Amino acid sequence: MRGLFLHALLLACVSGVHAQGVPEARAQGVLRARPQGVLEARPQGVLDRRISLRVHRLPLAAALDTIAARGSFAFSYNSTILPGDSLVSFSGSGSVRQVLDALLGARYQYVPRDGYVIIVRAPAPPAVYTVTGTVIDQATGMPVANASVYEPEKLQSTLTDEHGFFRLRLREHGPFLAVSKEWYEDTIFTPESGHDCRVLLRPVPVTEITPVVITSSIERSWWGRLFLTSRQRVQSLNLVHFFTDKPYQVSLVPSIGTQGRMGSQVTNTVSLNLIGGYSAGTHGVEIAGVFNLDRKSVRHVQAAGAFNIAGGTVVGLQAAGCANVDMDSARGAILAGGANVVYGSASGALIAGGANLVHGTVQGAVLAGGANIVHGSVSGVLAAAGANVVHGQVFGAQIAGAFNDCRGTVYGLQASALYNHAVHLKGVQIGLINIADTSSGYSIGLVSFVRHGLHQVSVSYDDGWTLAYRSGNPKLYSILLAGYNPDGPTIGYGAGRAFPLAGRWGITTEVAVRQVYDRHWNEEGTVYRLSPSLTFRLSHTVSVFAGPYGSLYVPSGRHSRDVPPFGAAAGLLFF
Repeated sequence: MRGLFLHALLLACVSGVHAQGVPEARAQGVLRARPQGVLEARPQGVLDRRISLRVHRLPLAAALDTIAARGSFAFSYNSTILPGDSLVSFSGSGSVRQVLDALLGARYQYVPRDGYVIIVRAPAPPAVYTVTGTVIDQATGMPVANASVYEPEKLQSTLTDEHGFFRLRLREHGPFLAVSKEWYEDTIFTPESGHDCRVLLRPVPVTEITPVVITSSIERSWWGRLFLTSRQRVQSLNLVHFFTDKPYQVSLVPSIGTQGRMGSQVTNTVSLNLIGGYSAGTHGVEIAGVFNLDRKSVRHVQAAGAFNIAGGTVVGLQAAGCANVDMDSARGAILAGGANVVYGSASGALIAGGANLVHGTVQGAVLAGGANIVHGSVSGVLAAAGANVVHGQVFGAQIAGAFNDCRGTVYGLQASALYNHAVHLKGVQIGLINIADTSSGYSIGLVSFVRHGLHQVSVSYDDGWTLAYRSGNPKLYSILLAGYNPDGPTIGYGAGRAFPLAGRWGITTEVAVRQVYDRHWNEEGTVYRLSPSLTFRLSHTVSVFAGPYGSLYVPSGRHSRDVPPFGAAAGLLFF
């Protein structure tokens, strides 16, 4: 017995642990568990012996004594690495190894030696290990190139090469890896350390492909080609079903940051991109020195020195030095030094130093230093130093320094310094030139032309002959006129309104401003004239009119003429 004990003590010292001796040795920091009776040397099969154990809140050292007694062997271990006074519970049967694993976990290893089982710490797993393998098309047996192989918890990934081969370095050994590829079913597998993995991908049957409406995609857009590498675009297109959330991320450029190549699959609460970032979305705050790319929605705050590009809905504040590009709708304040582009609808305020382009409807205010273009309808205000173009209806106001164009109906106001156009006018146009296809509203300007409206030419005589052209609608029409009398020519413009009476009768009221010249085209002054007239329709194309007028003459200074303050005029009106 004494020789056998010394032999066990020698083995324990060689293994880096203390041997277990008699119970009194516990006071010296050494625990021991041994069976009752004589120890027998059993060099093999000790850990495979089957035992039964039922303990409840028993100290670990006592539980090991029980296991040793039932397995007919002795334990040897260092009490500093094993908490002998910790309480354990277990009920079941199995091999000695299985029972020990259930009690101690994977942190320890067991070495059988001549009737002893020596317990030592398991070596620490490597900090980084590598998984290699090949991805194969299950239907054809051919390798699958550009398939994404990734660890979904630690967000580590790679792509297969043209031979379907992959090599993935992992920081920790996870329970499984996943493989994804466009037009294939997602697959998971358990990697085997030290062995190449063979992963079969099943093509998605045509009958199982769900028809989808392809909307805008960052990866397939010009912006994606500008800011992303081909590998980044392929990976994002592969991983259309895998997304996760993280509290924060920091990156230098896409793929160089805390989330590596998997950043495009993560929605962050806080995102800081020193140059640029590429993520699934932001529900918090995202700031970049140059650009932010988000595949899905952005909420609350997004700011970049140059560009913000969002593939989903934007809600909140979005500010960029150059441009904001939102491939879905936008709600909130969208501010850009250059341009705002919204592929869906927009509500709130869009302000750009250059231009705003909205493919959907607008509710709110859209302001630009250059131009605003809206493909849908507008309920609000469009204001631009240059031009406003709306393809839908306008229920608010278009205000432009140069021109306004509405391809639909204007129910509100069109005001510009030069030119206004509306297909259907049911509001007010104010500008130098106003044009509409149809009009039941009011056009105020030098020329108001309604394609399917009022068009009249008149010849009249007062103190000379006058030729006039009238266009617009009966509510309000514009007048261009030219005349001649013995003292010299006149040129002018004005506006009028027609009031129908019973039958063929009607009344018109017109206001005109005439510049008068002498026979050598020297300006002699300005005549302001009010002319009410009674009209009678002779046929569908001809009317006669007559009525008094009142004039106010303002001479130009050096030249003047005699202009009677009152008079009468009559003439013919041709439709």
